[in-house]
Amino acid sequence: MPELNVSIEQQMLTISFESGATELSLKDLLDSHDLFLPGECGGVGKCVLCLVQIDSGTCSPLSRSEKGALTSDEIKHGCRLACQVKSLGSDLKLTIDEPASLFESTHPE
Repeated sequence: MPELNVSIEQQMLTISFESGATELSLKDLLDSHDLFLPGECGGVGKCVLCLVQIDSGTCSPLSRSEKGALTSDEIKHGCRLACQVKSLGSDLKLTIDEPASLFESTHPE
């Protein structure tokens, strides 16, 4: 079973997910484990609030939205939009640098 290893403020969280869950974005995977990244664009990759850094692993290529929203420097350093990137069924390691609102659900109660 593939794992998503998430580094947040020098803490490491490991999330196991089914290989068949590769149609889910990283944001969807994180949300399903109560790690809510901010987002105001409905997952279309325009607000750039769900920025993460992919440290290792294989994931989907940059989307058109990411190419338009991220700087070349961000892309060079492995930054991706969690709402756009998907695992390709392998382990991924990522870093979240802005954890302030991570545990605040953006979903209505």
